[in-house]
Amino acid sequence: MLKATYYVGANNTTGEVEKKKALSIFNKYYEGYTVDEVVGYWQGKPEKSIAITILSNDDRFKKLAKELKLELKQDCILYTLEIVDEYFI
Repeated sequence: MLKATYYVGANNTTGEVEKKKALSIFNKYYEGYTVDEVVGYWQGKPEKSIAITILSNDDRFKKLAKELKLELKQDCILYTLEIVDEYFI
């Protein structure tokens, strides 16, 4: 299983995170994920951000990142991938 964490920063114009819009994009790809509100740093400056974590075995991670970047008008979207063992009890 892969664990992907996406880091979505604030809108460059408004300084606010477009959380609702970002989550509507995630909903097209995945039915479940975890969202955390965080403070990220971009070019040395703090900004409101969200971190969204997904567990999956598919290969849509890069496609999702590209759509987020385009739709949210971001300079970039960071995502990390880790191999994890999962347990549903």
